[in-house]
Amino acid sequence: MKTRELIITPFLSGRGGTEKVLTTILNNSSQRHAHLLVLGGTKDKVWLHSVLADKVMIGPHGKIKQFLMLGKLLRTNQYDHVICMSTTIIMAVSVIRTLLGNHFSIISWIHFSLNQEKTVKVSRLKLADKHLAISLGIRQQLIDLGISEKIIKLVRNPIKWKSRTINKSVTKCIQLAFIGRITLDGQKNLKELFLALKGIHDYQVELHIYGVGEILKCQEFVRRISIHQKIIWHGWVKDPWTEVKELDAVILTSKYEGLPMVLLEAISYGIPVISADCPTGPRDIINKDNGLLYNPGNISELKQTILSMKTRSFSPRVIKGSIRQYYLPLFLKNFWSAIDQ
Repeated sequence: MKTRELIITPFLSGRGGTEKVLTTILNNSSQRHAHLLVLGGTKDKVWLHSVLADKVMIGPHGKIKQFLMLGKLLRTNQYDHVICMSTTIIMAVSVIRTLLGNHFSIISWIHFSLNQEKTVKVSRLKLADKHLAISLGIRQQLIDLGISEKIIKLVRNPIKWKSRTINKSVTKCIQLAFIGRITLDGQKNLKELFLALKGIHDYQVELHIYGVGEILKCQEFVRRISIHQKIIWHGWVKDPWTEVKELDAVILTSKYEGLPMVLLEAISYGIPVISADCPTGPRDIINKDNGLLYNPGNISELKQTILSMKTRSFSPRVIKGSIRQYYLPLFLKNFWSAIDQ
């Protein structure tokens, strides 16, 4: 008999790595009765078109209506596991379980660094019966919060193997790409990348930026510090990998992450990556075979790391093979095993 799972998310933008993870899991769970409730709604619904229609429900506007919908859903369905992606959802599900006298397990599945995210409430987190950690860093954070190692399962995130390879640039110009939500001083911390580019004079660098957010703020900062390197602002592109012809590296300068999918995506195409060694995730992914870490805030080190990409030799085949534990179906086996244990 198939087990029944309900995954509940807070608001989603519709354009992030979490949406890709959910799509992959739901579309590859034919042996399970897995459903998704986007309780907080989603700004961009295009990603939902890629998910099997009978797998997804969208929550109403308003906290009271959302709570009532959730209560009805949990009362009328015999779920074995309810997987919660925020501590607010964990608390609501815990209250409903107590009121209904149900026996489903409550599982936390948080996709960002617990110590840096203000929405994480420890008291609510501890209401869960089990915790899925997407990175070793988050696993350690859970332990540091006093949660028993016995109920923490390391599951990582899934990525699909790509037959296509994006090769190193054949020109003297260093070709870089940033792909994600654009913030200058916030989480994605593009200010750090711009300051490193300002210090590069002997090489030409071409930076391709894909994403939306604080574009005007970033452009004004670039003008103010007089960066002479070429920066191309592509805006939102549904699948930037189809536009990229050659790259020397994909770069991430975040102050914190959970497990950055953009690094896994790049590696799956054979592209080396550069990332700040921020909490949490990059250290799980990056090794000597696929890229380089630098110390967050160290502009000089970031500059030298960028410059080294033309002289370092990375094998696209080896790069792709360096993240075997993240590829399907190994990920799915580990993920569902962690839930069932």
